[in-house]
Amino acid sequence: MALPARPRAKQVFLLLSAYEQKYWLHSLIGHLADELDRANLDVVLKVPDRDYDSRTLVRHMRGLLQRREDFVGGFLMVTEVDRVRRELADFCPSVRVPVVFLDVEPFAREAEYPPGTGFVGYRAGDIGAVAGDWLAGWFRRAGTREPVVQVLASREHADRQRRFAEVLREALPGARVAIDDTCAFDRVRAMDAIHDLLHDRPPGHAARPDALFCTNDEMALGAADALRGNGAAIPILGVDGLADVLTALDRGDSPLRATVVQDTRALAANATDLLHRMHTEDPSPRLCFLEPRIHTGRGPAVRHAPGAIDMSVHNELHTTAPSTTLGSAHNVWITNQAPGELS
Repeated sequence: MALPARPRAKQVFLLLSAYEQKYWLHSLIGHLADELDRANLDVVLKVPDRDYDSRTLVRHMRGLLQRREDFVGGFLMVTEVDRVRRELADFCPSVRVPVVFLDVEPFAREAEYPPGTGFVGYRAGDIGAVAGDWLAGWFRRAGTREPVVQVLASREHADRQRRFAEVLREALPGARVAIDDTCAFDRVRAMDAIHDLLHDRPPGHAARPDALFCTNDEMALGAADALRGNGAAIPILGVDGLADVLTALDRGDSPLRATVVQDTRALAANATDLLHRMHTEDPSPRLCFLEPRIHTGRGPAVRHAPGAIDMSVHNELHTTAPSTTLGSAHNVWITNQAPGELS
């Protein structure tokens, strides 16, 4: 695929609102860099000084506007949308190149998206629904009609835990679901939360859970660490499809039982395809939602939304740090330079 390039513009920007300890994100960046490398394009990766710092995000947008002639397009992955929605709505038409939002929907309706923008990702509610449906089936097969489920979650992507609880309770009305949304997608916080749950349950607290649902795989790994340290056997369901989790599932030697896969290779391919279609003035559909699927160790299966590129699950983890390359691509430039410092 060859994206049209301006005479001097051979770059695409990728602006993130969080970067540290985001291993699923690192995998996505690697695959996105590979896709763009095949189009002979470099990636300028803008990462925050501190995760979720909206001021840094706005500063980077201003810097990109100063350099807009250098770019043929861009990708935005912004979590704290409510704090910067107005700035995003102003930035996108001003940068004058196609912009694709990734992972987090910045606007509630398609009509609210600025011209020249689109979205590719997984709906948080779809992820929660797939998880709830799978766990309900697990309990039915085990003959458990009134399970106790502990959810470890973040306040980000809150529809994952909300929809999970709805689907599980619809299938098993006697199910009891407790949600801890303070774990912030963090492995250590999840490990501590499970340790406290097993050892420090207050009087009247629900019984030891029959299963754990962690709304990302980092927390699932932390929960597994805690269970191993306490000798407890409680099945764990995660989200993302991190390489470490897929490997553990395939080995079958951990409390992990399944993960809802968000295929980073498919997401990168669809995002690059949408950017290309925007350049050819054929962006329909502008919003591309991929369909999550469960991986249980019997072999991955991911199906995508109609019109999406069909890609198999890619069980690979790219770890990154400033000044390193990502995956097999050598076309990534990581910069935190402020406006006025850009060369």
